[in-house]
Amino acid sequence: LVARGRFLRVLLVFAWVWLEPGPARSQSAPGFDTANLIVTVSGRIGPTPAFGAGIVFGREKDVLYVATANHVVRSGKIEATDLQIRLKTSPDRPIKATLLPLADRDFDLAVIRVDGLAANGVDVCALRLDRLSESAPKRGDDAYAVGNPNGVGWALPVRPDKVSDTSPDNIVF
Repeated sequence: LVARGRFLRVLLVFAWVWLEPGPARSQSAPGFDTANLIVTVSGRIGPTPAFGAGIVFGREKDVLYVATANHVVRSGKIEATDLQIRLKTSPDRPIKATLLPLADRDFDLAVIRVDGLAANGVDVCALRLDRLSESAPKRGDDAYAVGNPNGVGWALPVRPDKVSDTSPDNIVF
């Protein structure tokens, strides 16, 4: 698998920090906060159900911005409808989301906006966005794919992949 582009590299580093080997994680550990920034995404592209995952990368007042794979929310010129996200802190509560026109098809990147979170019992200020690593992943590091495989939110593989190569625009694992 190849993560392309500077933004996707930041997102992978972001997830890497959360899963970086170390002592057991607790609710006060940095990984706990980072896991809360990973959301599941669902909707419909035409008659077909669509699902995937995203990472919260920004917030303002009562709004979250989520980066996701463009193929999760678009197929050609058809855009997903009935978009919803689910937060790890409240996985049984779907929250309506809006697909923004911001997209990079070459990097398979799209942006979703989520409004009205206070009405859904979500304190956006409680989501910590200061989870970046002091170092980038390097060859041989563990890499866990975190997402929504087959509609199973926040599922982790039993064994990690390994980072096999990095460059300014790519991380291969």
